[in-house]
Amino acid sequence: MSAFLKYKSRRFVVFAALAGCALAITPAATAQGPTITTEAEDQQGNAANANNSGNTTASLPATTGERTVGDKQSPDSVQYGRTRALVRESGFGDLEIDMLHGRIARNLAGVMLIPDLKVKPDETDPKSYEDFWELIATSDNRLIAKGKDIHGDPFVRLTLREGSSYSTDIYPINYVFRAHCYLFPNPETGELDRIIFQFYRVNYTGSKYARELRRLIHPNPKDRARAADKQQTEPVELLDNSELTLEFYEAASSVKPVWEGSDGIPLPDLSPDFNPIESVFLNKPTTPLDYEEQTRMIVRYKRLLRAVDRLLYTRLRSHELNREIIIERLLDFPS
Repeated sequence: MSAFLKYKSRRFVVFAALAGCALAITPAATAQGPTITTEAEDQQGNAANANNSGNTTASLPATTGERTVGDKQSPDSVQYGRTRALVRESGFGDLEIDMLHGRIARNLAGVMLIPDLKVKPDETDPKSYEDFWELIATSDNRLIAKGKDIHGDPFVRLTLREGSSYSTDIYPINYVFRAHCYLFPNPETGELDRIIFQFYRVNYTGSKYARELRRLIHPNPKDRARAADKQQTEPVELLDNSELTLEFYEAASSVKPVWEGSDGIPLPDLSPDFNPIESVFLNKPTTPLDYEEQTRMIVRYKRLLRAVDRLLYTRLRSHELNREIIIERLLDFPS
């Protein structure tokens, strides 16, 4: 019996030794994960790896071997460079932006039908502006007003925010600011012809006083995707947002602000003498911006669209609820 146990123990030791040698010789074969090769490597005779049942082989399109470097982040991945190029070629198309354009146009059409929506008077009649401000003070639509530009095109002006701000670039400077949005609806198509976001501020502290105006303009805010009218499996075409423009104006406080209206708010069509100091396009092929700056610009535009969408929806829904309450009271006949 003892001889049999010794024979078994010797076989176990030999088997363990052989297994340890196998693990020591081929550690890469047991720990190796999925292998990624290019088409060029596959064509040079890498068929053995493809046929190996223990490895999963995936092929990427062949490249020239050049490494695409980012604008500021400098990523080394070729896929990041290709993705960035495709986004620029599409004009930073975004499905949410298209849907916001369409929803804002639909809600705006309903808001313009509200009976007590005030009409911005003509700039040539100051007395009308005095009456206009008296109406605004007692109106439910303090943030919304209708009007026409110098070409006679109708617009709706939304008051986004008003208040004070400060800057600490060199030393603290306090400002009074007013943020508005101009929407230009097309009465024939029901879509928007133009959107202008503007941020107007004047400093009341510091060594010099100046008026600053920033504008974010989309000349063609359409809902090209029409995703609301399509099934989820249907393909969509996104709007090209390359013409989105950012403008900066500045003038000393001693200069007469001829670009302002009688209410102190810059008009949608500024004076020809008031030219922008800086004008930047989102995606201009001749002078492209850094990809990170382009992303910041389109994200900021999307956030502003969301704010306008909320404002219009809230005002339209409030009007509908008030109308339902009035009808309910009128129909409350004693039975």
